[in-house]
This record gives sequence, structure tokens and C-alpha cells, in this order.
Amino acid sequence: MIRSMELINFESDDIFKEQLSDALNKKNEVVLEKNSSKYNCLKTDFYENKHEDLKKMLYKWQNSFENIVVVGTGGSNLGSQAIISANLQNESSPIPIYLDNLNSNYLKKIIDKISPHKTGFIIISKSGNTIEVISQFLVLLEMVEGVLGEEKSKTHFIVITSNNDSALRKISVRKKMIIVDHDAHISGRFSVLSCVGWVPALAVGVDFEKILNGAMNVYNNLANNSSLPVSGSAFMSTLNKQNTSINVMATYDPRLKTFCDWHRQLWSESLAKNNSGMISTTSLMPVDQHSQLQAWLNGPKDKII
Repeated sequence: MIRSMELINFESDDIFKEQLSDALNKKNEVVLEKNSSKYNCLKTDFYENKHEDLKKMLYKWQNSFENIVVVGTGGSNLGSQAIISANLQNESSPIPIYLDNLNSNYLKKIIDKISPHKTGFIIISKSGNTIEVISQFLVLLEMVEGVLGEEKSKTHFIVITSNNDSALRKISVRKKMIIVDHDAHISGRFSVLSCVGWVPALAVGVDFEKILNGAMNVYNNLANNSSLPVSGSAFMSTLNKQNTSINVMATYDPRLKTFCDWHRQLWSESLAKNNSGMISTTSLMPVDQHSQLQAWLNGPKDKII
């Protein structure tokens, strides 16, 4: 996180002042419109009464399953994976397994090492037509039904998708599985505070209320004109306008590698538009100090690390 910009020399202070003004205007918009559907990503459905039975089921999964397999891609995967990878859950909690790769050898290795009797499956696709998700879902469903039968298998699946006429929704309805509605106003990459984030997290024993408390602290800080997110965004935008084209997110803690990957997706999918934006990349230290650091220090001066 950017803590101080006192030692940063910009080519022009006027550019930074302009970007800071834009950042403050955007911050004010968020604060004023936070209750509109446009910013549903700042809210959570975690406390809604309609999910009480689902929560009870997830608590039961914590105590009865050894593995929780999450099938999703992009933001439907990386947000909750970033939370879970931080190791906030108990050691006795189920092991999370994220499937986001269609390689048949990789999928076979996962299938071979899990027991359908002791595994819960969470299938996530906002559109309900994501081919990667549906393909893996059908493979897993065939495997589980072959062992447990169709009636018992449905208790091992939770499907998160939009309330529409999608392929995933049709299959889930026909199989009488638990379906959780994905908020149509929230993009997958911004869905971490919704059921897309808390259902997998709760299934593996994460205290999601701590996540929500942390998110509220971030928002409260954002509402302050001197907040670091506001000045930091102006700082990054100014660098971008002065030919810094690569943003490297580096960590020394392997638990935060998935967080960096999630940041990369948020950054790239949101900001790379109309031939503008920065390329975002991730780095795990200290391994990359003995490889990438050479390029960072002696290569083109077009990076912020």
C-alpha cells in the first residue's frame, strides 16, 4: 500500500492535482450513491433471513465433509479463494479445492483423490452459461451420481447463478439442487462480499463476519478525503500518464499469492479499456528476486512495484 508520496517526483504536479480531483469526485459519487444498485458490490446478503437454512447446511458441511470443491472462473473464483488462502479457518475445516482449469489430466487427478461421500461441491456462474463451469459441473455430477445416486447427490451440491433461463439453472432445477441467486447487478469480479464469497468461505470454516468488518473499515476510510485509496489511485493514474505501463503486485507470503491474482483480475478487467491502462502482473518473493528483479532494476523504467 502506498503510505507516503513525499519522495515521489512527478514530471508535473499539475497532472497529479488533476488526477486527485478526479479521484475525489469518484469517491464522492461512491459515497452518495452507495445504496443504489450500481454499487451493490459494497453490500452483502450474508445477513438476509432467507439464507438462514443455507448457513445451517454450510455449518453442517464444515463438520461432515473433508473437501469442498469450488467450480468457477475469474472473479467467481479468485475473490473467495483469496479469502480462504489467507488461512483464516480452523485446521479441522474441510480442504478447499478450486477448479478453474479444463485440462483433463488435472481434473482427473482431483477426481481420483476425493471421495464423493465426503465432498461438497459449489458451482458458480453468474450467467449460468459459462462453458468451463458447465463442463466441469457435468463431469463431477456424473461421478457423484455414479457413487451416491441421484437423490443423495443433490445434497452435495450448491449452485450460485442468476435467476434466468440458463443451462446451469435448468440442470440444477431438474436435479432439485439448492440454488442461490447471484445478484444481477454485481459483476463476478466484484462479488466477494456476496454469496459468491461467503458461501465457499463459510463451507470451509472462515469467520466471514471478520471479512465484512474489515470491508466496512476500508469503506469508512474511503469516505475520508485524505484516505490512502483516494490519493493512491491518483498516484497510480499520474504514473500511468507519465509512461508507467506495468503494475507489479509482489508478496513475500505465499498465502497472499491468490490475493495478488485477484487484484490482477480486478485491475486488468476494470481498467484496461480503449487502448489505455496498465498491464498488471504478480510476483512471489523471494523467488522472483533471483529472476525478475534483474529485469525490474536494469530493464525499461516503466514499472511500479
